[in-house]
Amino acid sequence: MTSRIRRRQALAATTTAVAAPLFIPSQVLGMNGAVPPSERVNVGLIGLGSRCRRIATDTLENVPHIQNFADCVKSRGKANADIEFGHRSSTICYLLNIARAVGKVGYELRWDPESERFTNCDEGNAMLERERRTGWELPT
Repeated sequence: MTSRIRRRQALAATTTAVAAPLFIPSQVLGMNGAVPPSERVNVGLIGLGSRCRRIATDTLENVPHIQNFADCVKSRGKANADIEFGHRSSTICYLLNIARAVGKVGYELRWDPESERFTNCDEGNAMLERERRTGWELPT
């Protein structure tokens, strides 16, 4: 026994299929210069409440930075906050901590940025690396 489609069911299905594209905003389709949602970072924060407004604000302020990173992953381009910039910025903090740990605060320690070693502090050079767990060694 075959099921028969009634005329109302056929009209409803056809009307829905034809009318649906008419109600989709052009931004969703990426028309008129708009970036479609599939090409941008969308951040949703749910359940933060009033006590976490700072987290929400900080996250939303970083959306352009996150978008730039995602674009660079896709295009293989160089990000605004490149890894080299982050490496050099964090190196200063490490060097200050090493100088404090070896008791050389106030002394002139010389750092060679090319070799990334102290030129006049063997104690500091010993603190630049640590023993790695088995399987996580770095190539030499």
